[in-house]
Amino acid sequence: MDWPLRFNQLSTTPARLGWQFLYFVGVMVVINGVLAILIGITIQLLPHELGALETTITELESHHEGRLAGFIFHDRVSYSGVLISYVRLM
Repeated sequence: MDWPLRFNQLSTTPARLGWQFLYFVGVMVVINGVLAILIGITIQLLPHELGALETTITELESHHEGRLAGFIFHDRVSYSGVLISYVRLM
């Protein structure tokens, strides 16, 4: 088959459908990783995260010399990088 595949060239065998689904999942994981990085760069904490912590960003920054909010940001970006690199392993 020549690339790119056309819709009518896609096989409907179970094995081929499985690979197509796996490819789709990989694309979605990369998209989620990129979105998480963008959110991490632009917004340090989301409103539902602050609600779960029952605090505000200024209160978080007052603890541990302001490093706690930075750690949460670092954790989110690291998780995003793992999502993107995991697809490469697939």
